[in-house]
Amino acid sequence: MKMNLPLIPLFIFCFINVSKSQSTECKSKVIITLGQINGAPYQGIKVNLKDRQSLMNFERTTDKSGNVEFEVPCNKNFILTATNYAIEKEIISMEQDGILTYRFNYEPEMKSKYLQTALDLDEIQKIDEIGKRLPDSINISTHKVNYDVDDDNFSLVTVALVDLHNNPLKGEIVSIKSKKRKKCITAITGSNGTADFMLLKGDKYYIDFKYDKNFDSTDIALQRGQLEKHLLYNYLGAFEIERRRDIEAKRLVMLEEKKKKAELEFKAKCKELGITEDEGRKREFDRCIGILAEFSDTVVSTVLKRNIWKNKLIVCDLTGSMTPYSAELMAWFELNQKNEKKLQFVFFNDGNNLPDQKKRIGATGGIYYSGPTTSDSIRKLMAKVTNAGSGGDIPENNMEALIKGTKQSTPFTDLIMVVDNDSPVKDIELLKNFHYPVHIILCGASHGTINLDYLLIAWKTKGTIHTIEEDITRISKMMEGEEIVINGYTYIINGGKFIMKDVL
Repeated sequence: MKMNLPLIPLFIFCFINVSKSQSTECKSKVIITLGQINGAPYQGIKVNLKDRQSLMNFERTTDKSGNVEFEVPCNKNFILTATNYAIEKEIISMEQDGILTYRFNYEPEMKSKYLQTALDLDEIQKIDEIGKRLPDSINISTHKVNYDVDDDNFSLVTVALVDLHNNPLKGEIVSIKSKKRKKCITAITGSNGTADFMLLKGDKYYIDFKYDKNFDSTDIALQRGQLEKHLLYNYLGAFEIERRRDIEAKRLVMLEEKKKKAELEFKAKCKELGITEDEGRKREFDRCIGILAEFSDTVVSTVLKRNIWKNKLIVCDLTGSMTPYSAELMAWFELNQKNEKKLQFVFFNDGNNLPDQKKRIGATGGIYYSGPTTSDSIRKLMAKVTNAGSGGDIPENNMEALIKGTKQSTPFTDLIMVVDNDSPVKDIELLKNFHYPVHIILCGASHGTINLDYLLIAWKTKGTIHTIEEDITRISKMMEGEEIVINGYTYIINGGKFIMKDVL
């Protein structure tokens, strides 16, 4: 027979923002709220967080509002327990300074009910023996497993996939991996977008799709009765992901060809004038400064005038396509240097003309730092960086520049990054190691669409996005499944990253 276990809804809210200067160790706050189903708080309940890696314990007691507050290291995996809560919960602290809030609502009798239905040692041992006999890898479409056991040892888990417009996704590969027993079960969704799995009780399971590993996870409790779960996910789908990747690949090829053509024309012009390429870069930079009044995309100066940022550290892409915007930054600094006594700069060019095949994530180079100085010194440095390399391939080493630049700088208050919206971030994987909020000024975004890498950086660091039209500040408070409209295009957080809702 089917048994009804206590309902335990879990709500997670991420709030922010902590003013940022350099610190030696990242700390984040975790606030836990314990409440009854009717909303009444649980006061005087001991709550414990145990760091999975170091086994360090953090313990607090809930106040009259049912709240406890912890200050813990960033990006750590904890096991949460409470004296009247029957289940251990896994939580991960934020990747940067900030506040993560969890709320648990459950019945006062939750623990006793779970104890009544909990499996005894013999039953648990039986399940473990079944697990040992199961193959490590099972493809449900080709391999029918004869469990030869009572189904009460398993939980029926149905995974349902729908696209961003809630249409069922047929033919999607879904893999479920068990954490403790190291089993992997694979199935393909049917015409209704669902796939059914029989999963052994007493394990944590990770849900994978073809292009998204560890998209989500679920726990199957060691409880008697027929446990069933229905997991519904909005997802792009493998076919749509492949279609979008093909569009992006063609876009990058087009930009590469355009860039190579511009480089050949530039070299030919230098040869015709009888000047070095370094001199050619300098003249090009000076020419851009001279015609700024004719330049329509004044996003850099517009955003810097619109926002009151203090003790700035400005990280700026100086690859070839950014010359008009770097010239605009230079002109802004010349006008404002008296009021920017503490301003610091980091310039990068993606490797100092290092061949693309030799570029390595985190060690590409072409990164230059300057502390507070005069406009003449900055102009010379910008010319040096631009002359040292035009960038090579289209993706840039933005994260390397952020990481190395913040390490070289003196304490700052606001971190601003001036970027080429057309260029992906080649080292986006380094984002997990970065903890400073970034204000991102997008250059060349007049066509409307926003590069997804920069949305991700702003979201993960609790930063902001800036176009010539608007300052997008609420991105720092967005959560999984939320949407945001920028320049008429809708973006959604799906599986821990941004995707554009519709791509024609």
